Amino acid sequence: MTLRDCQDAFARALLNPDEEAFELPSLAGGPGDLPAERRIGIYRANVIGALGRALEATFPVCRQIIGDRGFGSLARAFVTAHPAVHHDLGLYGRGFPAFLAQWMTARPGWGEYTYLTDLARFENLRHKAWRTADDPAFDFGAFATAAQHHGEALRLQLSAGLGLLESVHPVQIVWERHQQGTPPSRVSAGAGPWYLIVYRRADRVTHRTISEGHFRVLEAIRDNATIGELARDVPQPPLDQILPELITSGLVTGALR
Repeated sequence: MTLRDCQDAFARALLNPDEEAFELPSLAGGPGDLPAERRIGIYRANVIGALGRALEATFPVCRQIIGDRGFGSLARAFVTAHPAVHHDLGLYGRGFPAFLAQWMTARPGWGEYTYLTDLARFENLRHKAWRTADDPAFDFGAFATAAQHHGEALRLQLSAGLGLLESVHPVQIVWERHQQGTPPSRVSAGAGPWYLIVYRRADRVTHRTISEGHFRVLEAIRDNATIGELARDVPQPPLDQILPELITSGLVTGALR
């Protein structure tokens, strides 16, 4: 067995106890009072616990709503299906909202909590914004040169930590109520859809609702549209009217090269 084979077998055994009978005797031998299965079990518990705590840190409001026991079971299922692939646990859990959506689909009794998937997306955007490095100062000279050179082929650069979320549920209100210690007893679709942006300024992550028109402009910029395409496909509000606002608010940070 090669070193890579041993590492792969060890990783499988960590998250799948059924692998132990076939792989562990050759992997976990050596001195010690505890049997190999017990030692790998301790290691497994530490790994699953660490990844579960990473999910709890990223999705604290979802955890509050689902409950410690339910969230713990959900976290273990996610960890088993999606092992960590990066040493930085702060990056773990990006696929959790989609996993939560599948989990809820299989549980009809959770019908009144359909907003949880978008709430998880919202919390994920806040976590991502918090971890994103500060944007460089806007270079007006470089921007003017790029605009003159590229014309309508110019593409704009969004703030690296900017997140966009469209939801029929007022997940931002749910999140805010939980921060205040007054969680709502029931959440309905309300007056949506809601168009939300999430971003960081200095050491604070914030969010706000914006108009659908502004949201579509930011969405198109995110999807790499040129300013010519923006003028054609998202005519309202006119880009030349809102671009100064997007720059001064830090949402647009320059031009793509």
